[in-house]
Amino acid sequence: MIAIAALLAISPYVAFFAQYGSPAPNTPGQIAMLKTVAHAAGWDGAERMSPAAYAVHFVAEFVLGWLPTLMSRNALNYAALVIPVAAALCAFVGLVMSAQRIARGNEGPIDIVVAAGALAFTGTFVIHGIFSYERHVAYGWMMDAYPRYYLPLAALVPLAGLSLLAASKQPRTRAMLTGFLIASPVATLALVAMLSNTARAHI
Repeated sequence: MIAIAALLAISPYVAFFAQYGSPAPNTPGQIAMLKTVAHAAGWDGAERMSPAAYAVHFVAEFVLGWLPTLMSRNALNYAALVIPVAAALCAFVGLVMSAQRIARGNEGPIDIVVAAGALAFTGTFVIHGIFSYERHVAYGWMMDAYPRYYLPLAALVPLAGLSLLAASKQPRTRAMLTGFLIASPVATLALVAMLSNTARAHI
């Protein structure tokens, strides 16, 4: 079941590869935009990153993109990332818990969905990173690590959090984790709204 779900998740990429030879359409208009913006930003003449250096850059930009801003980032922008990063870490531990239950053969429906979602996310992220690096090498492009592309998989985070919650035995730990899982998306949305309003006020 997990393998079937993963295959369904990558089917759009298979279709794009068959039609365009890449995981996203490299149309003439798209290529012209990449060249124009890269030239205006001075990226096209800059030295290209190594695959390892670009991987670090890509992951960092992906995390920063969870709380986008229209202005230069300040201490508050960086501090606000603690909440989504903590939620992602909880989701990762929950994924490990689900994987362990699957390995023992006592998994539940949430464990199957979490495992399938993790496979879909990992496959998408790897393909995304490779495709972005190819654009970087070809045009100097530096702006592909957008988390919004992963919104269809966003439910993986709270579901994996529930998997972690199911593995928590201490009442106090369960209460704290439940409170965090409920409050974190609300707090993140509130911070996004506040930071966006602050940025607009300075434009």
